[in-house]
Amino acid sequence: ESVGTAQATLSHDERDMGVGLLDIGAGTCDLALFCGPMRHVEAIPLGGDDITRDLSVVLSIPPREAEQLKRQFGSVNCPGEEGDQTVSYRTTAGRTCTMTRQQFSEIIEARQREIFEYVYQALINTPYNDQLSAGIVLTGGGAMLDQIVPLAEEVLDHHVRIGAPQNIIAPDALGDPSHSAAVGLLRFAADEHSDQRDVRRSERTG
Repeated sequence: ESVGTAQATLSHDERDMGVGLLDIGAGTCDLALFCGPMRHVEAIPLGGDDITRDLSVVLSIPPREAEQLKRQFGSVNCPGEEGDQTVSYRTTAGRTCTMTRQQFSEIIEARQREIFEYVYQALINTPYNDQLSAGIVLTGGGAMLDQIVPLAEEVLDHHVRIGAPQNIIAPDALGDPSHSAAVGLLRFAADEHSDQRDVRRSERTG
């Protein structure tokens, strides 16, 4: 899957320079390091579902509502006037409560920081961390949290960008990071099919 995701989000130049791809999924974060070819793959057993569970527990709301609020207001930092805006929710006991968006973001930031700290440990335990001249590319649904790039750069000590599928026909429908793996696997399968067809054609004409 990491190969497919890389095919959708990384340029050849980035892979040649050295780059890390972090696919932030629901249950895991999949880290792949490229220095030309893919050199290292590792799964960190934390992801977006852990943030959802934190929100559910802290706010005393069902996980489904926590996920909806995360999608609507999800940020790892919400300073200024925007942070003073309120988020309303209903607890499982039936009470309607409010908190500021900055308070809401602090719950998310705590877990996301922990996830990045695990990723950082994984990075420094490989011989490739100092070879990632193109930095780290974040993709997957978890990469859609607002202000996630500055936090990632702080913890991972690399330049960071968000990676969405590149060179696709319907960017509005498939152009966000949550579709990177699916688009990449489809592209990888199409390339494999094309290669096999070329081989068969060569055999017939050879």
